[in-house]
Amino acid sequence: MRLQTPFDIHIRFRQQYLVQSACIRIGIDLGIFRTLLESNGSMNTKSLAKRLGAAPDLLRRIMRELAAAHAVDQTGKEDWGEFIANSKTRFYVDPEWEKAICALFNAPTLQDLPGYLVGTKYQTPTSTASPIQKALATKDTFFAHIAKEDKMSDKIALIQKVMSAGSSREWTKAFPIDQELHDWDSHPDPDKVLFVDLGGGMFNGQQCERFKKSFPYLQGRVVLQDQQSVLQKLSPIEGVEFIPQNFFEPQHIQRAKFYYLREVLHDWSDDKCIEILQNLVGAMDTQHSRILIDDQVLPDIGCTWQDAGADISMMMIGGAERSIDEWKELVQRAGLEILRVHSYCKRPSRSVLVVGRT
Repeated sequence: MRLQTPFDIHIRFRQQYLVQSACIRIGIDLGIFRTLLESNGSMNTKSLAKRLGAAPDLLRRIMRELAAAHAVDQTGKEDWGEFIANSKTRFYVDPEWEKAICALFNAPTLQDLPGYLVGTKYQTPTSTASPIQKALATKDTFFAHIAKEDKMSDKIALIQKVMSAGSSREWTKAFPIDQELHDWDSHPDPDKVLFVDLGGGMFNGQQCERFKKSFPYLQGRVVLQDQQSVLQKLSPIEGVEFIPQNFFEPQHIQRAKFYYLREVLHDWSDDKCIEILQNLVGAMDTQHSRILIDDQVLPDIGCTWQDAGADISMMMIGGAERSIDEWKELVQRAGLEILRVHSYCKRPSRSVLVVGRT
């Protein structure tokens, strides 16, 4: 990128990001990827057009772009080009990825961002005043709105699941459980609450299940908390209790060892995050309880395009990705402190922040 001319950058932006994403969406809608995979070999453009009911001259242009994007491979030039599926083609026919790509493509908020910021004279968006309110024509927060819209809620849950799968490592594999438990487990009591996953219903309770499988020898209750409307849609998980909780209200469960927040705080502005954290402070055991913030920690210098892009995406709903200094300032304002940081993934840059009362 540093060696590219301004013209190169313009072409890259227009062709690679705008044109390419549009053609991939067309490939999904038209069934190009699925048809090539099912053919078990190469197909020429004319045969493919006949199978799909598309104009051959139109399809030739789409296929040319898909091959340039390495979504398919071109193997010959006969009959306006011969094409075959490759390893990336399989990605585009996976039902969950397919739906997630379409959901992201349909999102209008990024296109509206420049105009939105002009209108606000470049002020930081908040949870109730962000591009998403304009795009959805609502005064509700993003999550209050999707709670009323089942189809949108399902799409967001799917995107969350797909993005979560992109992490190259599970947090539990890098989390020193024995060190963090200290002497909390020295007097085993099955009625004590070991792990509370707040807002984990969006991930279908996956982190509760992962915690139990990673540390099956630990005694104590494992609890999934979310809104009742979210919990009632989930399938039961063996050994996991479902308890309704609004994290903008005081925490019901007292003196748990771990209160776990995965990709919760990045959804909200600083003031809302402080409200969420302060609702936990009163429930915590001063000596033993810990809040685990599982989220991105942006580097101070040399942010990757993935991490920087994630922050802009969170801006759309009034949230933010944060650097370690920003995390420290945030938890201090809530009357807490970061005790330790356990990093477990570089792309995206994910860590578990162990937070205690001051």
